This record gives sequence, C-alpha cells and structure tokens, in this order.
Amino acid sequence: YEVEEEDLGVSDPERYSDRTAQSLLFIPLLALDDYSASFSRDVSRELFLGLTSLPYLTVKKLRDVPPVFETEATLYMRGCPPEEELGCQLILGENASVDRVVSGTLVEEDGLLMVSITFLNVALTELEYSFEVKLRPGEEETLVRAVELTLEELADPFDENVLVDEAALAEEELERRKAQKERAAM
Repeated sequence: YEVEEEDLGVSDPERYSDRTAQSLLFIPLLALDDYSASFSRDVSRELFLGLTSLPYLTVKKLRDVPPVFETEATLYMRGCPPEEELGCQLILGENASVDRVVSGTLVEEDGLLMVSITFLNVALTELEYSFEVKLRPGEEETLVRAVELTLEELADPFDENVLVDEAALAEEELERRKAQKERAAM
C-alpha cells in the first residue's frame, strides 16, 4: 500500500503558489472578562504567528500602524467606545493601507474558549464575514486554519477566474428561472 505524500503531511512548496496575496491588520483578541485575559494573549499570539507564517499574507500589528489623529494606534483602539470598535478598526485599516482587518473576542466558558472572529474589508468599508468557534485550550491551530480558509474564500472574488465562474452561474440561474416560468405558464 502506497500513501500519497499529502496524506503523510509532507510539506509541499507549491501549496501556496495559487493564493491571492493579501495584506492584513491583526488586532489581538479582546478578552470579554478578566479571567479570559491570559487565554486571549495566548490565542492571539498563536493566531498572529500562524498567519505570519503564510507566505501570501502580509500581516501588520497595531504598532505597525501610523498614528491616527496624532494618536498611537494602540491607544486609539483602546479608547474606542465598545459600540464603535468596527468603525475604529476600519480607520486603522485604512491608515495601515491593508486589504482586511482581522479581530475578535474571546471568553472562557466551562473549560472551552468561545472565540468570535471578524473580517473587515477596508476597501469596501464593511464587515465582510464573522464566525464563532469553541475550542479547548491548546487547539489554537484549529482557529488558525479556520481563519486561513476564510481568508482564502474572501480573496476568491478578486480572482478573475472566479468572477467568470460566478457570471456563468448567474446566467445559468437566469436560464433556470426562465424555464421554470415557462413551465408554470403552461
């Protein structure tokens, strides 16, 4: 019995060659209670290291962002009212000249880490996607992989091959609806 290299987890140097390059501003996960602060630091560090290891991503930290309204980016984010966090993150993303801002929250509940991740599209100035996941401490690699896969999916619309496919799908959907109307009219 022969096992394919990918089944063995052998690293493939071509693995990322077809990925769309993206630049990100990573904002550490916000702990929702005092008890979760240490988990938040650890998970944020693992997530940041995981994302910076991907060759198609350029990842910036808050300290890499130029001052906003003459205020250091870290202080600007700390001073942002809770209901305005996404707006503040978009301003930071624009100031950092990145494609997306990745941030989130974390709280420990019954031995599990409840993590919420958001993806802001800076150019479109909108919340592009968010998800929540439950992890056990030590399962940070699962979160890194989920964020990586989400970023790949979010980048697809910028790939002209995907746009062609989407256009073809839209045309097929119109044809399907037209045929459905014709059958209903009979």
